[in-house]
Amino acid sequence: MKWTFLILTTGLFFTFSLSIPLLSNAAIRAAFESPPPGPVSGISIIRGWAFETKAEESIAEITVFIDASRNTSISCCSERQDVQQSFPTFPSTNTLKSGWGLTVNWGDLSGGSHTIHVEIRSTSGETLSIGPHTINVISPGAFPFLDQFDLSTASVTIQGQDIVLSGVTVKDKTSQQTATPTLRFRWGSSTQTLGLIGAGLGCPCPAAPDGIAQQLVDPSSAQFPEGTIEATADCPQAVQHETVQDAVNLALDDDVIGLTADTTENVTIGTALDSAGGKDLFIVGCNPAGKISAALPELPTIRIADQAGNSDGNTGTSLEKDIELHNMKAVGSHVAGFQVDEAVLAKVLLKSIRAEDNDIGVLIKGDSNEIRGANGLSKNRVGLHITSSGNNNTVKSCRAEENTQIGFLISGAANILDDNKATDNLGRGYRLTGSENVLKNNRAQDNEAGCYDIASNNLDEGSNQCNGETIAFGAGGAVLP
Repeated sequence: MKWTFLILTTGLFFTFSLSIPLLSNAAIRAAFESPPPGPVSGISIIRGWAFETKAEESIAEITVFIDASRNTSISCCSERQDVQQSFPTFPSTNTLKSGWGLTVNWGDLSGGSHTIHVEIRSTSGETLSIGPHTINVISPGAFPFLDQFDLSTASVTIQGQDIVLSGVTVKDKTSQQTATPTLRFRWGSSTQTLGLIGAGLGCPCPAAPDGIAQQLVDPSSAQFPEGTIEATADCPQAVQHETVQDAVNLALDDDVIGLTADTTENVTIGTALDSAGGKDLFIVGCNPAGKISAALPELPTIRIADQAGNSDGNTGTSLEKDIELHNMKAVGSHVAGFQVDEAVLAKVLLKSIRAEDNDIGVLIKGDSNEIRGANGLSKNRVGLHITSSGNNNTVKSCRAEENTQIGFLISGAANILDDNKATDNLGRGYRLTGSENVLKNNRAQDNEAGCYDIASNNLDEGSNQCNGETIAFGAGGAVLP
């Protein structure tokens, strides 16, 4: 476990009410001021004050323990004029030099419940123990330290006394992995600040040893339309399933399915066994991105199937409501990691997904779907392909890299490509063979066969780049190296 501490022993001065519980024995008086019980996040201070009641003695050492393990000792003490003023009958030098504090990055701890207690030792040999105090660590994305907090696709709602941010993209500084947690903020009277109290990753509940997928049949805490929910402590409504396909087949309207462990299977939504046609369905990956590897590589890893009786011969149900897949990774298909069929009537949202080592990372055959924040379309033959039957789809803030042919291949019409990046692909970054597609704010970098190959009658709405330089193309199209 890596810890980040900053010991504060000088120049530390706070002005706070001293109405907090006072602890004392014959030699020492002390108080623990923060953090208060409850949620903690980011970088903050464990702090309090302590002094020796006898003039000839002083505080020798303060030791902070988290989860019963010794973490660090703090040399005491910094000036606290408020403590000195509140205890005029005790030695003024001792009460003035009474403050202690320790700066901690809570992200270095695992999310959930932890305990803090403090031991104070006097030069007289007396000791005083404070605590334990219980805290709940909240880490957006379960990442120790963020170097990106992107609000460009975020939305905000007010729920009671909470402010809820959905669609925030956070990135871990070390691993460069991203996540899209739903963040919940609430005003804290004791801290006098707006604090983070929840950072759900879309998991119905913690992973269980006897199941691969958990079906939450009462998603009352779901944040729709984002489709992510706050993790609960015990999740009594969840039903364990051995496979994702079982959970899909038995899901009801508005159910949320959480993938709690990696699995090897081919998942089809819209099979004859499930009732997906008449329901909203949300599947989210936990821990931190649920990986599904194709058991049969000749089939898509994850398929949103079309309605019964079409040319594909599917005998499944007609999908008419919204289908959302979040924070998932699909690998190992000779067809596609994620496939949305042509005649699907439902709107499909693929958000913060990853697709690697497939023939096509994401294959869209239908209309009016959205792929957003897919930062890992890599090492496929084609990163993302919208076929000639795919129209009015939106591809936003996605990244296709190290694919053996093309990053983004768009054969349909009136699709929107916004703020995407194609880099280090062996073919071109973007190839548009359809018409009336819109390109804006896209980037292509270091693709071996060039940046763009754009047919006529597509629309350039500006700020597209090729190897760092802004480019423009007209109605006649363009081939850009």
